[in-house]
Amino acid sequence: MSARLAVSQREARRDQEALVQVGPAVRGLHEILVSCEAPGAGVDIAGDVRAAEGLIAGDYLGAVALADGTTAVFLGDVCGHGVDAGLLAVRLKSVVMVALRLGADLDTVVRAVKHALVDQEECFTTLFVAVLDPARSTVSWVNAGHGEPFLRRAGGAVERLNVTGPFAHPVLDTPPGSWQTRTTRLAPGDLLVVSTDGLTEGRGGGGEEFGEERAARVLAGLADPTPSAAVVALYAAAERFAIDWTRDDVSLLAAVLSPPGPPSPGGADRAARGS
Repeated sequence: MSARLAVSQREARRDQEALVQVGPAVRGLHEILVSCEAPGAGVDIAGDVRAAEGLIAGDYLGAVALADGTTAVFLGDVCGHGVDAGLLAVRLKSVVMVALRLGADLDTVVRAVKHALVDQEECFTTLFVAVLDPARSTVSWVNAGHGEPFLRRAGGAVERLNVTGPFAHPVLDTPPGSWQTRTTRLAPGDLLVVSTDGLTEGRGGGGEEFGEERAARVLAGLADPTPSAAVVALYAAAERFAIDWTRDDVSLLAAVLSPPGPPSPGGADRAARGS
């Protein structure tokens, strides 16, 4: 009886300690999913992840300043949402970051993510990865089944960046070159905005989708076409639309080539994060 009581006391203590750890662990996972490193010189970014459940989402985003003076940004969306999707998203974000730091080409980055799903046959992820080059005024990207990002030109016209390959799934046959890299001009003031389908496919009270055209109109009408203003404006439009935030995670990432001048403190134009 004495031994059983001691075991019960230890288990009760562990349970209490686990409850104390839950809050910091959840906040830590959220921070991993939404954190962006300071971009390289000449690039400003803003991003946010808003989870359908609590703070842990199946969306992941990030930025990496590369050794050649370019900056890579990415936004991915794991199937589903909640804790399981969030834990997988943390794994995949780590793979993307390491592959980019090792200088992998963009096709290899996506294939590395696919291999990280080897034990997750029922899971997949869409992924958009872009490299912004201030010296050449270009953006190069791969789009693995992700919704087409928006490219708002400095004059207000909005273009789209095409899908360049399938989403990443462990059972798909995707040899090297399955995800093509494309490049287009990105002049200072041209704004790149990437969202997950939680925004464009989000439904309002009447059942209508928020839609890509509505998002494009918001971006075209920006009075302040900066990354943080674009993120704030799209979330505000979704709020006015009465989008059902519990239906799916909603994430945004925006980037722009900044005009010449002294760098901003911290090197990044970051939007305030919502909970």
